[in-house]
Amino acid sequence: MGCTSDCMKCILNIFNVIYGISGIVLIVFGVTLLQTANIVQLYIIIAMGAINLIAAILGCCGICHEHVCMTATYALFILSSLIGQIYNKIKPASTDEIKKIIRSTIKAVWDEELKTPGAMDSTQKSLKCCGLDGPTDYQRNGRFVLPASCYSDDASTSAHAFYNVGCVTASENKIFSLAKYQTSSEWGVIAVTAVLFIFSIYLVFRFNSRNKRYRY
Repeated sequence: MGCTSDCMKCILNIFNVIYGISGIVLIVFGVTLLQTANIVQLYIIIAMGAINLIAAILGCCGICHEHVCMTATYALFILSSLIGQIYNKIKPASTDEIKKIIRSTIKAVWDEELKTPGAMDSTQKSLKCCGLDGPTDYQRNGRFVLPASCYSDDASTSAHAFYNVGCVTASENKIFSLAKYQTSSEWGVIAVTAVLFIFSIYLVFRFNSRNKRYRY
């Protein structure tokens, strides 16, 4: 392989190591939150970690062993990520639609709380919130003593220690703050992803050409 190909392999493997580490961190982070995190957020975190880890393994193995199929599959992962990023940039999700999804997700947990007290505990602990739209939701449903998860110290000893914000608003604030951070760095991420895709496709053709030469 030439110097150009070696440089591309080196750059891709550096990013693969970063992807792999980030994937492992996300998976471990998700597992540690099994008892406290909102189940939807938990699945998203673990899924993102798994995808990053699988892509990193495919990339490292394919590039190091100059395996055409594995490198091509890795390139498809990168292309899928690139298409998703570009689509999200051109046609971002509607804020109203996101709010509807958030409310319906939290509402399902709240409905379960009304049937089985304690169902909202993990959501309230992780988001630092209380009730669907606020602590008064409990009072409206005949529960005049707030659950311990509505308090910052998990102990209902102080009348002023409970969380005043509802879980719908808390979830919206968290998701939109993450989206704002992502948007500020979107173009840079898109550019890096595009370069990685070009490098990976170049290496696929180089590996394939090299294999053909060895057959003759």
